[in-house]
Amino acid sequence: MNYIHYRYSLWKLQNSRNSTTNSFQKDIKNAKNNNKSRDEISGIRSQAWFETDCIDEEIDDLNTRYWTDLARRYCLPIPAIDREANKWTEGKYNGKRCLTKEAVLELRTLVRKEREVYLIWIAAFTGVLGALTGLIAIIKS
Repeated sequence: MNYIHYRYSLWKLQNSRNSTTNSFQKDIKNAKNNNKSRDEISGIRSQAWFETDCIDEEIDDLNTRYWTDLARRYCLPIPAIDREANKWTEGKYNGKRCLTKEAVLELRTLVRKEREVYLIWIAAFTGVLGALTGLIAIIKS
């Protein structure tokens, strides 16, 4: 998964979560204004929690897929699915295994450190190429 696809998918999920939250807040406000019972208002809140939790699980799945794909690209270790390590969770609603927030943070840190190494090599290569171009220009003139 490339960065643009990841960011677009994440943006869509976050917008969906925000619109769901706003919609349910309006429903709760309307229920209170119409003097609905506590049970009805509680039911609306429960439905809101369920729907936002489902979206949160999709966001966690997206983050897991993106960062594990990057780790594989750089040949970095991905946490093993081990109950004692507590690096993975299973979604209550979608049943997908996702990295915990802490494990995503660790993996993201590893990927960024690996990218820095590549960037240093690219910068060094660009510098040498610029120096050679300058040297050739001086020799030819």
